Parts: sequence; C-alpha cells; structure tokens
Amino acid sequence: MLRAYFDDAGTHAGAPIVVMGGLIGAADQWEQLEREWLKQLSDPLPEVGKPPLKMFHMAACESADGEFANYKPAERMLVAQHFRDIIARTDLVSTASGVDPEAWEEIANGPVRDFLGPASEVCFEHCLARVQDYIFDHSDHKVAVLFDKGIENQRLHDVIQLYRDHADSRVEFCSIGFGKVIEFCPLQAADIVATQNYWLAQEWLGIRPSGKDPDVAFRHSFRKKQFEGMILDRSAIAAEVARRGPDGRLRPVANVLMTTGNR
Repeated sequence: MLRAYFDDAGTHAGAPIVVMGGLIGAADQWEQLEREWLKQLSDPLPEVGKPPLKMFHMAACESADGEFANYKPAERMLVAQHFRDIIARTDLVSTASGVDPEAWEEIANGPVRDFLGPASEVCFEHCLARVQDYIFDHSDHKVAVLFDKGIENQRLHDVIQLYRDHADSRVEFCSIGFGKVIEFCPLQAADIVATQNYWLAQEWLGIRPSGKDPDVAFRHSFRKKQFEGMILDRSAIAAEVARRGPDGRLRPVANVLMTTGNR
C-alpha cells in the first residue's frame, strides 16, 4: 500500500500565501525514513553533541525557537540539512500547492467560494488530486493519506467523503485522516516540504521577506528528485473563476465526458 503525508504553512492570519505540501511513496520508503528520522532525533547533531529532539520543526529551527533556542546559526543550518538528506535518500515524491489568500478572498467569491471553500481547502483538495494522479502511474492502487491535525474541520471531512465516494475505479483510498505532527515522523518530513515551499512561493510571487536569502541547501537537496506543484496567483485565480458556472462548478466542455464531482 502507498502512503502520503501532508503538512501546511501559511494558514495563520495575515500569511501572504497558503501552502500545503508533502510526500508520496511506498511503504518501504516510509519505513526507511522513519528509521533514519528516529535515529537522527535521538542524536540530532552528533558533530557537537546536542541533546535529543522531540520532533523536527522547520520553522522553529529557522527562527531558533523551542528546542532550537540554544542552537547557533551554523548548527541550525546543519541539523536542517541532516533531516533534508534523510528525505532525499528515500526518493519519495514531493508535491506542494500554494494559493494567494488575499487574491482568493477578493476574486473567488459567491458560489465559487461556497463550492471550493477558502484557499486552504483548495490546497487540501489539490494534494488529494496529486495523490490520485500518482497512483495512476503505479501498480499499487491502494493508498493511505494523513494530514496535519491542526487543519482538521468539517468542510475538509466533506472533501474527503467526496474522494472516497467518487474516486476513480483505479484508486482505493483506504484511509484519509489527520494526525499530530509530533507523533508521526512522516508528517515532520512533510513539514519541511510545506515550510520550504512556503518560502519559495513567496520568492516566486516577489514577496519574499526582506533579508531572507534563497534556500540554496533545499534546492540542492532536491534538484534531481521528482516534484510537482501548483501556485494560484491573482491571474491564475481569475482564470479558475472564469472556468466555473453560476453554481461554482466547472462549466461542461463540449465533447468531453465529465466525471462525477467537478471540483
């Protein structure tokens, strides 16, 4: 069975972009990641003998918060690289999606908003769609998906039900649920993907925080890895809204057989 894990970044009030990202792969890849991750947590920086970590959190590491408060800048860069390298060694496939929340609130209103929900829900649905696309190219059509529990709400459960009720016959979503990041090493790995893409998306949109350099280490670690992503900026949001009818659903396309749902 395949497994996928996703975390979010920028879902707090005032964030310049909302991002969800994570990793997809086979059970043996995830088993390798969990073994190496737990070992690294027990001895996160053997070069200088730092104490064990309860979890790895990319934003906390970047800002020297929590367990990283006593890490020097060079130590924070190195420990982050150790955990990125674990992900890179597994050859898991990464994916991320981002939506400009201010533009979404301004442009995607009325029935479109009622149907598609807030920007975070668009990212959530895109992650599930990418999992489905990934499965189409593999012989194993069963998958379990886990998201960070911090985003859980009833609307997302409604989206999950749509996917479970109307999934392509080639796909079997065995489970789609939510879990605490501190309890799942794969969600901590997904946190790295989501957080670093949150920063990269700001750079792509031309709103990267002043004084923050491009993350060369992240790009280097994953430069030859499989990756897929989506960014809905102002123009892309306007184009998406134009594709939809008065009820918020996609407009029918002539001579194309439409599937159930049309989200």
